Amino acid sequence: MSLKNLSVTVKLLLGFGLLLGLSVLIAASGFFGLAASKESMRRLSVYGGMYDQTVAARDANFSYALDRDRTHLTPHAEAVRQIEQALQDIGAEIAAGEGWTEADSAWVSALRARLRDYATEHAQTLNLGDETRITAGLRALNTRMLDLQNDINVHYAEEETRLERSNVMAQGLLGATTLVSLAAGLLLALLIARQIVHPLHEALRAGRRIADGDLTVRIRSDRKDELGELTRVLASVVQGLHGMIDKIRVGATEIHTASGQIVDGGKHLSERTMQQAAALEETRAALEQLGGIIEETVTHTGQAQGLTENAKDIVRQNGETMASVTASMEDIHRSSKKMFEIINVIEGIAFQTNLLALNAAVEAARAGEQGRGFAVVAGEVRALAGRSGSAAKEIRELITGSVTQADHGATLVDSANTAMQQMVAKVEEMRALMGRIAQASRQQHQDISQSNRAMAQIDATTQQNAALVEESASAAAALEQQARVLSQAVGAFRLATSAPHAHLPAAPTPAALARREERLALPS
Repeated sequence: MSLKNLSVTVKLLLGFGLLLGLSVLIAASGFFGLAASKESMRRLSVYGGMYDQTVAARDANFSYALDRDRTHLTPHAEAVRQIEQALQDIGAEIAAGEGWTEADSAWVSALRARLRDYATEHAQTLNLGDETRITAGLRALNTRMLDLQNDINVHYAEEETRLERSNVMAQGLLGATTLVSLAAGLLLALLIARQIVHPLHEALRAGRRIADGDLTVRIRSDRKDELGELTRVLASVVQGLHGMIDKIRVGATEIHTASGQIVDGGKHLSERTMQQAAALEETRAALEQLGGIIEETVTHTGQAQGLTENAKDIVRQNGETMASVTASMEDIHRSSKKMFEIINVIEGIAFQTNLLALNAAVEAARAGEQGRGFAVVAGEVRALAGRSGSAAKEIRELITGSVTQADHGATLVDSANTAMQQMVAKVEEMRALMGRIAQASRQQHQDISQSNRAMAQIDATTQQNAALVEESASAAAALEQQARVLSQAVGAFRLATSAPHAHLPAAPTPAALARREERLALPS
């Protein structure tokens, strides 16, 4: 795997990991040399202690040989015990396998045997009894102790030599690992720096060109790490910025053109707005005049409604009068019927009286002279009954004519009553209609008032619109200027496209302005 395809994190981890590994190796070399030196120093200390104890044992023997003071035997015994203890500890370490050699093991075993023999012989010498023999024995024991001392001194010298070799080896290993670590760290640092710094320098060069307005820079990278991703992102940014600047340039040109049209349109709109304000003022005056006319109509309608109420009352009174007349005619009709019945009774009485008078005359004729006066009376009664019948007939005819006329009058009265009721209904309808007309007139008056207020608000809004149109025209002029500045600023960038740069349009000609005014003109 190529180093450039590794991420920056992995590169840094590899670099620092290698440095840490080399540092651990250097530390391990130092620790190893230090441990070896420490072990040699410990052995030298043990050998030195044993050597000192041999010297103490010999000094005790010399002192005892001189003055036979048994107090010198205690240091001697302690020195021998210390030597034995040291040899015993070394034997335990040898048994535990703590770095001693087979030669060391043989030497310790032989030294322990010689020390035991020395101790046995020393005890025997002290029990000889003859001073001369004791002195000679102690001299011989000192010689044997001197041999032990020399043997220990030889091992001490060997251990010193071993310590020196170990120190030299440790120093060499430490120096070698240090040199290797420095070389490897420097090489890896150079590689990592090259892998990181080189693409950063390329990105910086591209960034400086972009900062200078050169968007024709081409940035390519086949790396798989973060720096390659950064380079590709930068290339994408340059490409996006290229397209954005191109769009901004075109947009600035279009904004400049549109703002010029907005300025011209704003001027025409301001003029039309002022004309609209004048027309609204005239409309408002006409509405106020119409409101006055409708207010008079409301007043006249109220008066007409009052007259209609009066007419309704009069017609209602006439209706009541006609109802009374109708009732009177019905009473007359009922009275006529009763008189007709009475006349019928009178006619019946006259007819019966005539029959009775006729019967009386017949009987008077039969009676002769005696009934002649009765016949005369019967004739008179008959004549009176005839006149009564004639009078009843005439009265009947008169009453019949009166009943007929009364029926005709009742019919006329019913017709008049019906007409009066219809007139009352029509007057009521006319009153309701006049009420609705009055209500509609009042509603129209309210609507006209609201329309007047609305027209006042529209007039105020129109005035505000005129002011806003002027402000919009000023803003459009400022926008046109800013669009020109923006186009000039965008023109500082160099693009890779072969299309020609967009330029700001020239000032419109009078013919173009006239055509634009025709398009913007409001319909009359």
